[in-house]
Amino acid sequence: MAKKKKIKRKELLKEPDEFLTLSSRLFNWVTTHQRQLAYAGVAVAGLFVLYVAGYLYYRHLNKEAQGRYNAAYEAMAANMKPDSDPKAWEKTESLFMEVVNRYSLSRVSRLALPQAAYAAYRERKYDEAIKLYQQFLSKIGEEADYQMLTQMALAACYEAKGDYSKSIQLLEPLSQEKANPFRELAMISLARVYRLADRSKDSKRTLKQFIEEFPNSPFLPLAKALLAKHKA
Repeated sequence: MAKKKKIKRKELLKEPDEFLTLSSRLFNWVTTHQRQLAYAGVAVAGLFVLYVAGYLYYRHLNKEAQGRYNAAYEAMAANMKPDSDPKAWEKTESLFMEVVNRYSLSRVSRLALPQAAYAAYRERKYDEAIKLYQQFLSKIGEEADYQMLTQMALAACYEAKGDYSKSIQLLEPLSQEKANPFRELAMISLARVYRLADRSKDSKRTLKQFIEEFPNSPFLPLAKALLAKHKA
């Protein structure tokens, strides 16, 4: 049996555009037959054609947006190193922002926002990252897990800016919320920011609470190491 040749992405992009070909035919058909539709009393058929064209556009939009999102994600994955050059993240941010701005109606547009924000953070453009995270926060509604993660990301941005008070303001309720699935990380982050803000007593108190409440946490060695620095 002959081996099936895999179609490359570049070859797919060269194929006729499904939306432009079919939807243009549908719109032309409605324009040409609008008098017949009106006289026949079946104008609803024209509306149906327009609906189908709109559906095809939306499907086309999602397909193209997903391709752009995948390209941006690949660029981000290639840069996921602690010491990567901030300038290397410029392209990644621009790719995600293209999805956000050009394909705002697509399913992946909302998901591209926090990715673009993270890229801006890695570029050390903290104000821009904060703006994008806040924009994402306004779009996710009552999805608690996303809200908590976004608030932690915002806290990290404020910490990087040196605005420790705002970082603490975000992290304190997250570290106290028992239902927060990311509570361990929030407490570790809070203890670190307390220390940076010269609030050593609060930092030690948070670390001791962490060690007591999470004896099996993967962050336990880090908590103990941070506590040891206070005693040094």
